[in-house]
Amino acid sequence: MEDYGIDGVFLQRFTSVSSCKPAASLGAVGGVQNGGCYYYDNISTSALAAASRHGRAVAMMYDISGCDDPWSRTLADWAHLVQDLKITDHPRYLHHEGKPVLSVWGFGFTDRTGNASDALAFIRTLQRGGYYIVGGIPTYWRNSTADSKPGWQEVYDALDVLSPWLSGRFRSAAEFNTGVPALPDTSAERHCPAGHAQCPGAPVCAGSPLSC
Repeated sequence: MEDYGIDGVFLQRFTSVSSCKPAASLGAVGGVQNGGCYYYDNISTSALAAASRHGRAVAMMYDISGCDDPWSRTLADWAHLVQDLKITDHPRYLHHEGKPVLSVWGFGFTDRTGNASDALAFIRTLQRGGYYIVGGIPTYWRNSTADSKPGWQEVYDALDVLSPWLSGRFRSAAEFNTGVPALPDTSAERHCPAGHAQCPGAPVCAGSPLSC
């Protein structure tokens, strides 16, 4: 990352396999190594240590895929990271506008659990706690079709940053222009930044497909 000028990373953490609880809520039994957290916590602390050595930034990114109770489990795990590991106090943890940044992927997708009212309450809880929330949302969030559930516009509007999923949605620039909802003017429409998911890896040459 340092060699190639990459400023930082979002460290992905799947709620379904790393759902921890704050040690204070467990009493003397369990400690911070509850729920199989030890392995995933080591990854988080190692990433922050490496960020310190190389002058990079790190922020957490939850993915709620495969989780049957995503909002309460994510809140509990995040409380564990903040209270027990104190990751947001680390000097290399990413902040924006003075707030620790937290990304959550999976809002409004047709193949993920959770309803809009609970998702909105989840976002508001985190924002009241002083966090800047990046939301991973469907490609077709604008019109609530295809990969987006209907009735989630209020949830999308509540997010601090919108990050629509684009990987695998198109194979050429022309296909993107005709088949994917326009994305560039999100900030003007929604009054919030847009963090578009990119497709790195393969060069894009004249006549060659985009590799996503």
